[in-house]
Amino acid sequence: MGHLLILASTLKEIDLLISQLREKKIINIGEMLVYHGVLFNYEVQLLVTGIGVANAAHALTASICHKIPRLVWLIGCGGAYPESGLKIGDFALAEKEIWAEAGAYTEAGFRPLNEIDLPYLVKDGVCFYNCFPADERLNNLVAKSIMPLLSNSNLKTGPFLTVSATTGNQKRLSLLRGRFFGICENMEGAAIAQICTIYEIPFLELRCISNIVGGYDKENWEIDLASKRCQRLVLNLLEGGINLCI
Repeated sequence: MGHLLILASTLKEIDLLISQLREKKIINIGEMLVYHGVLFNYEVQLLVTGIGVANAAHALTASICHKIPRLVWLIGCGGAYPESGLKIGDFALAEKEIWAEAGAYTEAGFRPLNEIDLPYLVKDGVCFYNCFPADERLNNLVAKSIMPLLSNSNLKTGPFLTVSATTGNQKRLSLLRGRFFGICENMEGAAIAQICTIYEIPFLELRCISNIVGGYDKENWEIDLASKRCQRLVLNLLEGGINLCI
């Protein structure tokens, strides 16, 4: 049936899952360590990709070439766009991942890839430009399963934006808002979603909100809180026997 491949960009976003692994084995793939074992009734592999799209794409591709998973699940923390209504400690589920900075800056303003006819991927005759979808059936299943587990937090599903530089001022926030209307910002998701599209592997992304986008004040970011809350929710879903079979 295959394993679940669960990814996070940093160790603190996946260390709780690693600590809960049964029958744990550590596999060396190139320069990476992959933690293989069992969480409840699921065979899983856990992988720290590193921050940013290059690290994420490299780590996932190397892992897939070693052993193809039945699905890829990206977890961790993320920044919420103010209009999303999400607060620190809430959860966001990616409907699709968007390369927010891919396109052309012209005298008339920014133009995304579809407007300049430059696809990032052509697969089976379909052009993929800035957007790469998550698995709709799994999203619906996960969202339905999460709702009974939430008490003092909220869940929203919508577009995620992948950036190379976090949005730390209102001018940049306004530009991104006008382009893509995302609910959550991160630095790896679009790379993971694109690789999954290439290899035809179902993709999920769940993040807990650590900060609100639009101001760079790291003293008010709750990365540790968001990292732990996201992992606890993943564990609760797996313990509840959520059917992630495709």
